[in-house]
Amino acid sequence: MKSIKYFILFLFPVLLLASGNLLGAILPADEAFKLTAQRLNNSTIQAQWDIAEGYHLYKSEISISLDRNNGTVLGQITLPKGIPEHSHVLGDYEVYKKKLIIDIPIVKWGKNNTELVFNYQGCKESSACYPPVTKVLSIAPPIATIKESISSPTLSSTQNLLASGNILLILTSFFVFGVFLSLTPCVLPMIPILVGIIMGQKDIKPFKAFTLSILYVLGVAVTYTLAGIITAMLGNSVQAILQNFWVILVCSLIFVLLSLSLFGLYELQLPSSLMNNLNKASQKTQKGTYIGVFLMGAISSLIVSPCVSAPLAGALIYIASTGNIFLGGSALFFLSLGMGVLLVIAGITGGKLFLKTGMWMVSIRYFLGILMLAMAIWLISRVIPESVTNTLWAILLIGVGYYAGAFEPHKGDTAWIRFRKFIAFLFLLCGILFAVFALTGHIRSIPSSVPQTSVISYDDSLFNVVTNTSELQRLIDKAIKEQTPVFIDYYADWCTACKEMDGTTFKNLDVRHALKSFIAIRADITKSDSDSVKLREKYKVFAPPYFIFLDNKGNLLPDSAIAGFVSADDLLGQLNIISSLYAQN
Repeated sequence: MKSIKYFILFLFPVLLLASGNLLGAILPADEAFKLTAQRLNNSTIQAQWDIAEGYHLYKSEISISLDRNNGTVLGQITLPKGIPEHSHVLGDYEVYKKKLIIDIPIVKWGKNNTELVFNYQGCKESSACYPPVTKVLSIAPPIATIKESISSPTLSSTQNLLASGNILLILTSFFVFGVFLSLTPCVLPMIPILVGIIMGQKDIKPFKAFTLSILYVLGVAVTYTLAGIITAMLGNSVQAILQNFWVILVCSLIFVLLSLSLFGLYELQLPSSLMNNLNKASQKTQKGTYIGVFLMGAISSLIVSPCVSAPLAGALIYIASTGNIFLGGSALFFLSLGMGVLLVIAGITGGKLFLKTGMWMVSIRYFLGILMLAMAIWLISRVIPESVTNTLWAILLIGVGYYAGAFEPHKGDTAWIRFRKFIAFLFLLCGILFAVFALTGHIRSIPSSVPQTSVISYDDSLFNVVTNTSELQRLIDKAIKEQTPVFIDYYADWCTACKEMDGTTFKNLDVRHALKSFIAIRADITKSDSDSVKLREKYKVFAPPYFIFLDNKGNLLPDSAIAGFVSADDLLGQLNIISSLYAQN
């Protein structure tokens, strides 16, 4: 009897439809049963059938499954109660009329789009039935799920971690975050500073090298923690405030003084009068040195690496929103300690390598001194004209060539002497050529970031650059009118990671193509003026690089913000997901 029922249900409708001209006009299945599906929230997909008047769907013939295994896991799907029907052939059954809505629970989202397979069958009342219909609909996962696939910690993940209240897990995680952060362009420039400080000491011992390294890292950690708390409480970017001309000038002069100590003009220590006041014990010079190294760590932490990471931004947002200074500050402190692991290793290694005296040791000291001068130019280039920066680079290159012995008479005919003179001559020639090309306008300023293979500047074809909220709002209004999502890149000239992304992520052709689906905006907050403050406050941005996504109605997409450097692949994944959402709509 059951087999006869299914024969009637599945085969007889085909014959009826084949003779549709005898039964009157029949709508195509897609018009009779219009199926749509959308992500209702992070845990639910909602499917909806709009059923034409005079048509119905059979409850028993509806099934929902996954098309492929992409990691998505569905929960138990419960169909709503239908309208009871009875026939002599089918017996008792239920149907849906006019509208059917089914909530599909999602236990776990996959990394890519979820392909849902819908099977259903319906009829035109008192007329004809349709063959079974199979449709596959693609549903994009939540933005937060995409970000969880990114290898580095995200804003949402760090905020959830802090909200968990598990202090041991929080502090351990932030320490690990810091270790990975130490490998980024934000922290690497501090390594030559620390090694240079250690090399500036006379008769350095391994234990002293270790102690100096620890003090330098503690200077970084304490300053990051205090600055982070102040930033979160006041709602301002301490990094931006410290990027004004006079602060940068003073810090550049400090690096010049450090280089002079490496060239042997003096031993790095605080003035004797200040040391006498700080410590009247026997080891005054040593104590003064320790304090100086601690202060140098404090200064370089804010000046050399003025950029933000996801863990740092997450901690700042947590402090600002909850007022929990202890937990947020502790997280920042352990983040800084993790950032200092590589610095301590570099410091200890420097101390052990340079214990034995010799001419090679002097050469290494001079090399580090040159790096310090380069750091000074790198810093001051943020706040001085391009022509002055070019002149300073040319002078440095020419000076290196001259003092390395480009014009020294031969004191022997060894291979090493010939090679050294050749390298010195190359530096001299490069400095002269650099000066000529810079003066004739054939070369742009070296970017104030870590060394790169190409010179980076604004890309007007990629971004609409704004410097105040009025300009920003005009572009957002344009996006709303055009029903286009918005991508906002918070950028500053003094941001190392921003320059790094300009040279890598935003040069990627796929990223550039994906951004064409957005109104791409670059919010330039280089100047620490009122306009920059308002730009940051609009979306509670603490420091660049920071990326904001708005939907096609100008609303902030939840859990979509990215803080810190992001690779081309990771950014491309998020851009594609967001653009596909609005392409479907």
